[in-house]
Amino acid sequence: MPEINVGQLKVDSAPDGERFVMHMTGTAELKDSTPLAELLLKADGEVRALGLTQVDVDVRAVEFMNSSALNAFVRWFAGMKERGGGYTVRFLSDPSKRWQRSSLNALATFATGTVTVVTQ
Repeated sequence: MPEINVGQLKVDSAPDGERFVMHMTGTAELKDSTPLAELLLKADGEVRALGLTQVDVDVRAVEFMNSSALNAFVRWFAGMKERGGGYTVRFLSDPSKRWQRSSLNALATFATGTVTVVTQ
C-alpha cells in the first residue's frame, strides 16, 4: 500500500516477511476517524489476502490520537472477530507519550488475545 495521509496522520504500510507493518506519524482526530477506519479495513483485506499472521502498528511517532480516531481501531478489531480472526496485532508504542500508555492498553483489553502493546 502506498503512503497515505489521513488528515494530519501519515500512514506508510507494507508486508515484511510473515507480518504487515504500518508506520504512523502525526495526529488523528474526529475528522480522521472514518478515513482511518477505511484504511484499516483495506489493510485487513491485504493481510488476509497475503495470509500474514501479524500486523505491527508502529505509533511511536504519533503525537496524539483522540477517542474518535481510536474508535477506528475498535471497529477494525470487531471486524476481525466477525471474520474469525486470522492474525494478531501488535502496537509498538512510546511510553513517554501519555495518550499511548492509557489508550493502547484499553484497546488491547478490547481484543484480548489478539492485540498486544509493546513499548520501545
